[in-house]
Amino acid sequence: MNKKEKEIKELKYQIEVLEQRIEGLEKDLDMLFEIDNAKLARAVCEIQEYLRDNGDFYAINKIYAPTRVGMS
Repeated sequence: MNKKEKEIKELKYQIEVLEQRIEGLEKDLDMLFEIDNAKLARAVCEIQEYLRDNGDFYAINKIYAPTRVGMS
């Protein structure tokens, strides 16, 4: 194996490692977005409940995101 072939083999290996790392980072990013969406839905739900209980607010398309059993 000459020098160029060794360099090509090493570069292919580095590409594989980087592709695996990118896949892992994409999964982590997807998980972060899922968590943020859940928190956002919960925050909107709490705001709607607060406005409903403390004023003349009626949500037409209410977001329902309970955090515990028995919560309305």
